Amino acid sequence: MKSALLTLSFICLSLFGYSQIVISEIMYNPPESGQDSLEYIEITNAGMTAVDISGYHFLQGVEDTVAMGTMLPAGAAYVFSESSVALMTVLSVASDQWTDGALSNGGETIEIADASGNSLDIVAFSDQGGWPDFMDGTDGQGASIELCDLGSDNNDAASWSVSGTDTGVEINGNNISGTPGAANTAVCMLVPDHMVEATANNVFSPADITINVGEVVGWTNVGGGNHNVNGSLASYPNNPEGFDNGAPSTANWTFNELFATVGVYDYQSDPAVAMGMVGTVTVIDPNAPTFPSYDIGLINTIDADGVADSVGVDCRISGIVHGINFRPAGLTFTLIDADGDGIGLFSGSENFGYTVVEGDVI
Repeated sequence: MKSALLTLSFICLSLFGYSQIVISEIMYNPPESGQDSLEYIEITNAGMTAVDISGYHFLQGVEDTVAMGTMLPAGAAYVFSESSVALMTVLSVASDQWTDGALSNGGETIEIADASGNSLDIVAFSDQGGWPDFMDGTDGQGASIELCDLGSDNNDAASWSVSGTDTGVEINGNNISGTPGAANTAVCMLVPDHMVEATANNVFSPADITINVGEVVGWTNVGGGNHNVNGSLASYPNNPEGFDNGAPSTANWTFNELFATVGVYDYQSDPAVAMGMVGTVTVIDPNAPTFPSYDIGLINTIDADGVADSVGVDCRISGIVHGINFRPAGLTFTLIDADGDGIGLFSGSENFGYTVVEGDVI
C-alpha cells in the first residue's frame, strides 16, 4: 500500500482543475531603427490540460483580446505582437497582433486576464534592478528576455535571463535571439535553498527534506560514489513532476532543481537503490489555507431537501482508494475511510498529477 500526499479542493464533492497561464517571454526593445515592429509578448500554458483562452485580454501593457474559439494546449505558447506581418516575415512566427500600445524600452507592467476580467498573471519587467539589461544582450542588443522556469516567480528578476537561441536574423549589426511560440532556452543561475549530499556510504544526507514551494534543492556527490539523482516520472509516476540529472557518475557533480508544485517527490540513486539509497522532497505551500479534518461520514450526507450538507464546506479528508479511475482524462474514483464511509471524487479534466492506484492512502 502506497501513501501519497494529495491536496484536493471539495465543492459539491467535486474536484475542479485549473491551468496556469504565465507570461513567459518578452521582446521589448528589438534593435530596429524607428518603429519596433518585432516587439512581442509570449504566454505559456504551464498546466496539464488545454485551456480555452477565448476572450483573454490585457489589463496593463498593451491592448488586445484573444479571438473566440482559441484553445492553448498544455505546454504550448501563444504570441502577441506589435506587427504580426513583421514577426511572420522576419522570424516566421505566427502571432496575434495587438490592437493598441507598445512596450516601454525602460520596462513596465504587463497584466493578462481571462474573459471574465480575472487577473491571471502580472509581470513588472525592467531594464535595471537585476533584470537582464543592455550589457546582457537585451534592451536594443537583439535578445528577448525569457522566463527560465515556468514554475518560478516571474515577477522576480532572477527568474529571467536573455534568450540563448540565435534566430539567424541580424538587424543593425545585432543578432535576434528568442524563441517566440517555442520552449524557452534561457538558463538562470539557481542558488540552492537546501543541500543534500550523495555519500560514499550509499545514502542521501538528509534523505528526507521538507521545503516551501518555489525553493531550490541542491545535490552534491561528495564521496566519489557512482550516483545520480533520479526522480523521473518513468521511475516514480506519482511524482507531481519529474526531475533527474542523467546517468550515474563518480565525479564530484552538483545538481540543482527548483520545485514549483506542491506534493511529495520520491527519488533514488540508480546504482544504489537496492541498498536503500532513496530520498523524498516534500514541497508545501506555507501560505496555503488550513482546513479542518473531517471524517467522510460527516460530509457525505444530505439534508431534508436532498442537498449535500457539505456544499460550500472546505475541509480535509483521508482514506483508502477503492477501485479504479473511471475517467482517464481526469479523476473519478472512490475514497473509503477507516469507518467504512465512502465518497466519490471527480475531476472533469485534471488529474492533479495523481495516478489512481487501489490501496493508496490519500
